[in-house]
Amino acid sequence: MTWADQIDNSAPEKSEETIETMYYRAQALWHLGEKRTAKEIMTKLSDVQPDYRSASLILRDWEESES
Repeated sequence: MTWADQIDNSAPEKSEETIETMYYRAQALWHLGEKRTAKEIMTKLSDVQPDYRSASLILRDWEESES
């Protein structure tokens, strides 16, 4: 099971704690070089809560930095 899948398997209301944990996990993974996994998590966060701590903007910045 991927980290992004854990968001889908969490409580239906997607608790703030779950979202926050996944957000920080994605950031940490990105800085550790696990970019594919980080992008997967941040993409899922953007789908679930588009305005959460600028997840969409961070994802866009990451994608631009790789091109």
